Amino acid sequence: MDLISLLAISLFALIIIALVAIIAVSARIDRQRRRRMAREVRKMKELSAAVSQVPVKEIKEITIKEVKEENPEKKEVKKRSGDRTIYDDRKNLSNWQVHLSKTYRDMKKKNPKAKFSDAMKAAKKTYKKKGK
Repeated sequence: MDLISLLAISLFALIIIALVAIIAVSARIDRQRRRRMAREVRKMKELSAAVSQVPVKEIKEITIKEVKEENPEKKEVKKRSGDRTIYDDRKNLSNWQVHLSKTYRDMKKKNPKAKFSDAMKAAKKTYKKKGK
């Protein structure tokens, strides 16, 4: 009976020690998090104080200058039409695809707002298969 009670007391003591260690570690992590947050809050307050002293016009000018310095004269890229795969020379195109692309190009020359679906309808009427 003496050995069993000694074992129970030691097990209870180990459990208490483990709980105290877990609480101590979590408290330490919480203190570190609070310190980091306090530093971030201080930085934000300093930044807001600095920004509040600068007039809005100067802020806009600074940001515009910074943007121009970072991106010196970017080349404008033309927006391509969605049918560029039809004009791809690397593919083996069928007669229908060639006829459709020619019809679409012609329609685009006449009306820049022409849709590819309209070109398909027009090409369907004018397309002639080899057998016919």
